[in-house]
Amino acid sequence: MNILEDLWCGNIRPSEYDVSSCREYTEALERINHTESELQNTLSDEKKVLFAQYTESIRSFMHMLIACCSRTVSG
Repeated sequence: MNILEDLWCGNIRPSEYDVSSCREYTEALERINHTESELQNTLSDEKKVLFAQYTESIRSFMHMLIACCSRTVSG
């Protein structure tokens, strides 16, 4: 199978790539994690649950947004 066939069959997903070597991505992720941890330390248990639901919603939204953008660019 050649690369175009792999791409067509879904064996290759251009939207999935390793960002671990991207300094900007790593720094942004560290800032997000640090800020989230700091905020968690100030919240009551009830508010921590609410905040966890919020952050999971944001993460789901971002994954959906990236998937939609990837389809738009490749489509």
